[in-house]
Amino acid sequence: MSSESAEDIHIEVDLRAQWSGARDQGLRNACLACATSDAHGHSHGLRDALSAEFLYFHAAQRMPGSSGALGLTFAAAGDALAAEGQPLEQEWPYQSVQPAPWVPPTVTARWYGDLTMAAAITGLHAALQSRRPIVLALRLTPEWLDPVASRSRLKSSGTGFGCHAVLGVGLGEHSTAGPLVLVRNSWGERWGQGGYAWVEEGYFQDKLVALADIRPRAP
Repeated sequence: MSSESAEDIHIEVDLRAQWSGARDQGLRNACLACATSDAHGHSHGLRDALSAEFLYFHAAQRMPGSSGALGLTFAAAGDALAAEGQPLEQEWPYQSVQPAPWVPPTVTARWYGDLTMAAAITGLHAALQSRRPIVLALRLTPEWLDPVASRSRLKSSGTGFGCHAVLGVGLGEHSTAGPLVLVRNSWGERWGQGGYAWVEEGYFQDKLVALADIRPRAP
């Protein structure tokens, strides 16, 4: 990948300042729980993170075998947000290795949300232009696995594999590549640019699996 400077990108929306450091899911399949938690906290205007561990646990109870070992579905995450909500991260911090036993603690306060599946690129633009992050499920390309390459931008070419959830947090325009979407990953701050990377909008034409918008709700 060629070297590029920040001057190559005209930024329209950039929500990175809304969160502290990027999450690191470790070897657990908790990407959807991580992305959803950050979007949910933002919907309530919280500066402190919500517990991804809490969401992961309750969504996993809705998966086959009551296990999130193979990841979560949007339906399971949405049902858990609506029914059990989430406490602050400090009440049940995320663990890089699944706790044993995996039992949620008693918590003092919870926030609830509605997760709604959105229309492809139209929904992505509508949410971000309204300064709302949006949860994206994407097929990956090998560039994602190279933290050095992803510091520039992730190109639209290549065959996608698997499925991984990230958070869409910005819009921009590259001087030659055209429209870009800024994503917040959950692979720690050593990935990309402190945990973030710009993705060419063409990437979503054949590698976008689903996307979801989150709004706060009363308990």
